[in-house]
This record gives sequence, structure tokens and C-alpha cells, in this order.
Amino acid sequence: MDKNCLIQRKVLRSAVTKTISELDNCIAANDFPAASLAFTKLEEKTKRLFENDELVITYLSSHPDPDTDPDTIVENELE
Repeated sequence: MDKNCLIQRKVLRSAVTKTISELDNCIAANDFPAASLAFTKLEEKTKRLFENDELVITYLSSHPDPDTDPDTIVENELE
């Protein structure tokens, strides 16, 4: 289970990062139909990850990502 959830997190992070990059390009070009398509592609890439979303959400909430968890970021900045 842990390995599967970590793989899901990596796939999701990659898909979101790519979508943000696509959105930045679309907004810079004022191409809002393409921006909408970027969201649709993100949904298609990630919907299989959430077929059992209760499992994923439970895992992710109990294993915060140290790169994005606000508490960890604040702790690291204070050190």
C-alpha cells in the first residue's frame, strides 16, 4: 500500500506540475480554450488515481509531503 500511494503521489505531482506549466503558457498567449483543455487533460491523467480516493486521501493526510506541508516548511525556515 505505501509504495502504491507513493507512486500515485509522484504521478499526481508530475501531472500537476506539467499542467501548471501548460497553463502559464496558455495564459501568456491569451489562449483560454487551451487552458481549459489543460485542465481536462489533468483530469484524464489523474482520475484513475482517485478510483479509491478514500485510501489515497487517508494515506496522504497521514503522510504529509515535506516539500509542501506548511508545518514542515515553517519548521525548516526557522532552523
